[in-house]
Amino acid sequence: MKKLFTILLAGLMVFSMASCAGENADADGTDGNKDNPAATTTKATITTAQKTVTTPNFDDPIDPDQPEDWTLMELKTDWHYKLFNCPTLYNSADEGTSYDPELDEMAAWLAEKGEEWYKDEAVLAEMAGWEVQTAPMGDRYDALGDGNSPIGWAGDMHGLIGYTTFELTEEQMTWVAAADINDIYMDVWYDNTFYIWINGTLVYSHDGEGAPQSQGGADWNDALEPKDFMEGVDIREILKEGENNIVVSLKDGWGGREFIMALECIY
Repeated sequence: MKKLFTILLAGLMVFSMASCAGENADADGTDGNKDNPAATTTKATITTAQKTVTTPNFDDPIDPDQPEDWTLMELKTDWHYKLFNCPTLYNSADEGTSYDPELDEMAAWLAEKGEEWYKDEAVLAEMAGWEVQTAPMGDRYDALGDGNSPIGWAGDMHGLIGYTTFELTEEQMTWVAAADINDIYMDVWYDNTFYIWINGTLVYSHDGEGAPQSQGGADWNDALEPKDFMEGVDIREILKEGENNIVVSLKDGWGGREFIMALECIY
């Protein structure tokens, strides 16, 4: 069922977002984020596409022969965020990306916070005080329709760290416990290098380590599509009743930049 959903969703997104081409620079040397009327898909369209689902009746017993699709965290979620100035020494699909080590604010912030900063209570409290933006964040999804990022994620501001929380009820947790290991997944669009921690555990990472595209450095997810968590992660053991937190770290390479995600489940 999940594979069929993935195919259908991918087809829908290709049709509705065909104008959001890859991130490689255009022939004239500018970013591949030209104004394009077809690229001004709104949040409502994306959200509607994701909401062709049903919410399970938690009073009914689980029937594995009757698949249910339900949402743990909506696409249209508020994120606390911080942008970091990370000037590049070089930055292109052909060369890859290298950031100036003396001016990389994100690297300096991470070094200051320590190795396990993403689950440090003091750091989480700091992040909870950051500015808030409702996803999506970035210029490729173009929620405003003007080609600009709603948070100024552009220019040398390549780094972004985000933080949000969501609640799970006792009833929802019974469904989480009954799910198969890959039934719970992300709908996510990220750009570029991407790490995600849920309740202090690294659950997904995609890092091209600055390599050029020819060497596997195309480390973005170039559309909103379902993604399983990394191998070895059992998300059912990480989620909990009550408040759950998510921390994300992104660092843009070349071209446009984008971040939006939801948590979904299909039986």
